Amino acid sequence: MSIQTIHEITLNIGKLGNSLNILSCCHLSEISCEALSSVPNSQALRLKELDMSCNNLQNSGVKLLSVLLQSPYCILETLSKLHKFHLLVVSLYVWYFSSNFYIIEASEDYKCSLTEKSAKPLFSVLSIQSSSLRELDLSNNDLQDSGVKLLSVGMESPHCKLEALRLCGCKLSENSCEALSSIFSYQFSSLREVDLSNNNLHDSGVTFLSVAMENPNWKLETLRVSGCNLSEKSCKSLSTLLSSQSSNLRELDLSNNNLHDSGVKLIFGGVTHPQCTLETLRLCGCKLSENSCEALSSVFSHHPSSLRVLDLSNNNLHDSGVTFLSVGMDNPNCKLEILRLYQAIFCFLSVQKIIQLKLIIKLLHLMA
Repeated sequence: MSIQTIHEITLNIGKLGNSLNILSCCHLSEISCEALSSVPNSQALRLKELDMSCNNLQNSGVKLLSVLLQSPYCILETLSKLHKFHLLVVSLYVWYFSSNFYIIEASEDYKCSLTEKSAKPLFSVLSIQSSSLRELDLSNNDLQDSGVKLLSVGMESPHCKLEALRLCGCKLSENSCEALSSIFSYQFSSLREVDLSNNNLHDSGVTFLSVAMENPNWKLETLRVSGCNLSEKSCKSLSTLLSSQSSNLRELDLSNNNLHDSGVKLIFGGVTHPQCTLETLRLCGCKLSENSCEALSSVFSHHPSSLRVLDLSNNNLHDSGVTFLSVGMDNPNCKLEILRLYQAIFCFLSVQKIIQLKLIIKLLHLMA
């Protein structure tokens, strides 16, 4: 895209609505940012979404763009996918985006190459009084434990309004869990969703989180720890959490961990507790057998359950396991709406009973 085209876009930005997503991967430079920053305020302030990902804007370009975004009347809510920017660029974006900046996102395909040092200004924005940051996604960056410790300090501020934190694949260990658990005791914590998947948290890390989450001040509803090198030992602390009166957990993702049948039985023990509010449980690729299905069938047969979504994909359930499931799901205590059995190794004939059941199964994934 030429600079002349950019100027034409800026002159007609008022006619483009409140979303400008066409500047992604356009080989733009800081000159383009200068053109955007010169847009009359009456037009530029209409923008609610701006996507300039995969462009070589450089530090000077971000500084120019920040002039536009520093206006107290700016209604920008989403600056999408800060991909392939230089280290300082991402920090500058957050530093200059005033109270209307909501979402920072980094995908697996296009990392931001953040480290602890380069992300320090990013973490500081959480404690600024004017910050309205609700969602922070720093996944697939080399933050490590030291970076998360800085982040947790910002989250301890009473001004922090963060609701969703995603740190998937950030080379974290159980030390990060210990740092994050320190914020769980703060009464003003607004976090509702935490994703720590694909990090080497181990059982000790999940224990830190589980114990801290029993605090009545903690309102976490979604916890994702898929692929975190967990074993059945983690399930014991999680079972205690699920049965805790103070737990608000609605979604738990334990996929791709070696939980085995013994670990899942512990989880089901927490699910049967009257205090449990869990609605979504993901156990994809947890090395389960038909024995887990038998335990789950018993749960459905004897206890009212809040479970609505269950993922047992990529496990060796076999026909006998699916038969156990069908028996449990025939019980009126079962409120399951979505069942996923993708690549669960069974014969299609064995799900005949499930299909015939008069249940509210909205989605049944059986693809091999």
